[in-house]
Amino acid sequence: MSAITRRFGVLVIALMIVSLVTSNAATDAAHGYIENKGQIGDQYGKPNQDVRFLIPRAGLNIQLRSDGFSYDSYTVDRSELPRDTAETRMSSTYRDRPDEEVTYHFHRIDVELVGANKRPLITATGASADYLNYYTHITQQVHGDEGATFVRGYARVTYHDVWPNIDMEWFLDDQNRPEYQFIVRPGGDVTQIRVRYHGANDTRLANGAIELDVLHGTMRERLPRSYMLGTDDLVDVRFREYANDVFGFTEPPNNIALGGTLVIDPMPELLWATYYGGEYDDAARTITVTHGGDVVVAGNTGSRSAIATAGAHQVVYGGTEDAYVATLSGTGSRLWGTYYGGSEDEVIAAVTTTGAGDIVMAGRTRSKEGIATAGAHQEVYNDGDFDAFLAVLTSAGTRLWSTYYGGTGHDYGAAVALTPGGDIVLAGSTSSPENISTEGSHQETINENLAGVSDAYAVVFTSTGKRLWGTYYGGPGPEELNSVAVTKDGNIILAGRTSADRFISTSGAYQETSAGGYDAFLATFSSGGERIWSTYFGGKESDNCTAMTLTDLGDVVLVGITYSLDGIATVGAHQEKRGGNSSAFVAVFSNDGTRRWATYYGGKIQTQGLAVALTSNGNIVLGGSTQSTDSIATVGAHQESYAGGSVDAFIATFSSTGARLWGTYYGGSGADVGTALAIMPDDHVVLAGLTSSISEIATKEAHQEQNGASFDAFVAVFRSDSTTLVEAEEREKNTHSIVSISPNPASRHTTVTTNSTSSAVLELVDVLGRVHMSTHVPAGPAEANIATIGLPPGNYYLRLVPTGETRLVQLHAKALIVVQ
Repeated sequence: MSAITRRFGVLVIALMIVSLVTSNAATDAAHGYIENKGQIGDQYGKPNQDVRFLIPRAGLNIQLRSDGFSYDSYTVDRSELPRDTAETRMSSTYRDRPDEEVTYHFHRIDVELVGANKRPLITATGASADYLNYYTHITQQVHGDEGATFVRGYARVTYHDVWPNIDMEWFLDDQNRPEYQFIVRPGGDVTQIRVRYHGANDTRLANGAIELDVLHGTMRERLPRSYMLGTDDLVDVRFREYANDVFGFTEPPNNIALGGTLVIDPMPELLWATYYGGEYDDAARTITVTHGGDVVVAGNTGSRSAIATAGAHQVVYGGTEDAYVATLSGTGSRLWGTYYGGSEDEVIAAVTTTGAGDIVMAGRTRSKEGIATAGAHQEVYNDGDFDAFLAVLTSAGTRLWSTYYGGTGHDYGAAVALTPGGDIVLAGSTSSPENISTEGSHQETINENLAGVSDAYAVVFTSTGKRLWGTYYGGPGPEELNSVAVTKDGNIILAGRTSADRFISTSGAYQETSAGGYDAFLATFSSGGERIWSTYFGGKESDNCTAMTLTDLGDVVLVGITYSLDGIATVGAHQEKRGGNSSAFVAVFSNDGTRRWATYYGGKIQTQGLAVALTSNGNIVLGGSTQSTDSIATVGAHQESYAGGSVDAFIATFSSTGARLWGTYYGGSGADVGTALAIMPDDHVVLAGLTSSISEIATKEAHQEQNGASFDAFVAVFRSDSTTLVEAEEREKNTHSIVSISPNPASRHTTVTTNSTSSAVLELVDVLGRVHMSTHVPAGPAEANIATIGLPPGNYYLRLVPTGETRLVQLHAKALIVVQ
């Protein structure tokens, strides 16, 4: 994580590692920072004991020395060696000779830590499970025939007290790229940090970065933005040039609160983006990512071209408007695409994938043909305004089965999810009085107190399309269901909006009564369809939950749109007050319906939250659309400013406790709306939507670089560091383990069972890394009773730190939720 962090007065200044402008070479850092046991040599073939650790990359080697570090950049020239004749090329002399001559061109830059401790204590953590053995002419000079053996790589190397109360840390980000940071503890002076570059052709400050000219290009060190974690107050920390080739940092302002956390951090970087569409209007409504990292996008199209690929399920456009689904590789190349529809209107509103890679999609249709397969639950369109449909395709786009779902009213398929057993949950809204619910369900009949009003519904099918049960859900006012999710134990959660004043919430719910207008609602059902609990969520004006997801710990994350001035945000939230006439919101509930925290998000003009996703470490990604020119993007974001069209898409990322990490606009001079989000296996953020902008959307050499009509769909992938303040090494597997935590969540106390090969210290840590409690545990199976009473509710970690390991500290951590 690129961050500047101050923890109880601790300031961390992180630098994005140097990159060559002339090279896009990927890092080769599979072993991390490799320790030097005598295998590293100098240019003269002699052992180089000055190097403590080495991290090799394609085009750049980084050497960590006791008193500094070095960048050894290089390029490679290859030329084919001449061969006289075919006969001589086949001779033994030539067969053993290389086919080409390889010449390396090096340029080394040594980085001096000016005025620093020449022999600081250096520790390494996060040892690699495997190791390397070296038997070379270099190791021969140090170890003789024994070689340098059991050489390991490490995830993090720390130089302690380089300057008084200032450490330097080298680590690997989530893409295995090296970065380093300075940690300024209480009593340390950030202005003491100065580095001198030796060997560069030229050094300078340019566009907020240090640029180093080398033989074959330019290298850069970049300092990202800074802000106070929790308040998001921006703090001005920059590079400063003290003398020729000497750089440091400006002093942070005096108003940094002791105990606050100042972050210079994770900025989104657009990796690739593409339009998707033809000569008429096209939109992406939903998106998901397969286990292999392919991107599945779906929506609706009016285009007769540029949608389907040869051999797809449906190559020809069907009617007034068709649904479509397409699969792109993780790098943006189209793999296949297909129309889906008959002679009337179709829209795909939701898509997900099974463990086997099949694509499950839901939507609505008016077509009487081209939708259902023979033998389906409902083969025939029911002549209502719309019917919902549910369809399953293979990963290659071949249809397995499909069914209508609806009666004589309007029926929309809005959301789809999979149960742990592989059943399919379809949910949406309906005004049909028949063909929706099953006998004995939670609500067998539609609430018809108001003519033409819709209820929410949920229905469960087997993986082969057999209906198991279905239910209405609603009161005497319209309901709109927008999202469904399934917990690890199979409970089904529905979310949307309602204007009903009864039949929605359960007794003792977080909000038992409607606050006025439309309120969001959240309802949990058992796997068999029995309601467990439900609640309203909203203020005096209209509120709508548009999307929902679940954390690994079972918390429910809601996002949406609110017009309410009250009833939304919690005290101390990122944004406690509504921005314009409407704002987006993010709200987190426990799995029993207790609200943990909530925040508005938006500026002085309207902002809509339309999509949500979670990174692997629990960060919350919000997406949507905005007309606000303020309060959306953070400094250093992909797009810091509103583009000037009628609306821009946006993305914002929050920590699991509600602190904003970064935000960015995404759009051009037209209208741009972000409708869906997904997360890649490597935590890249995928945004999909629709755009009328003709620039600022697609990247070079994308699948489709230009807008094909007034509106096209788009898919954009952003790289974003997802590392939390609880470091990655705390998640490593080792022989010191926390076996169980019970109860979890905990209110007054919890019992922790441990099993360690040596004595250890058990620590209770919050998400900012602050230790709230510690106790010693013996080797072997043991139990510790941890008091949690009095702790603020939230997410914590219990970590086990082995004693007596001063150099190679391995940590093991498990999450704990505290409720009061």
